[in-house]
Amino acid sequence: MPDWPIVADGSNPDGARATAVVGGGKIVACSAAARALGVRRGMRLRQATGRAPGLELSERDVEGEIRCFEPVLQHLEQHIAPVGR
Repeated sequence: MPDWPIVADGSNPDGARATAVVGGGKIVACSAAARALGVRRGMRLRQATGRAPGLELSERDVEGEIRCFEPVLQHLEQHIAPVGR
């Protein structure tokens, strides 16, 4: 899920605002509204804010992403048959 950092951030659940998650000076993920303004993953921060001056930024929280994904994994484990070797 390329936009998982945006989902895990939780500050823009419907994707209506131009938001992006930053890591290492680059865009790691962005909302649909940000993409509509030309923001893309991998874009340097300066370029992204130039295309979308009101872009709301948050720093990537990998630990938070992992915690947020745990319920998804638990749900999948309940509904998908294990694959044996």
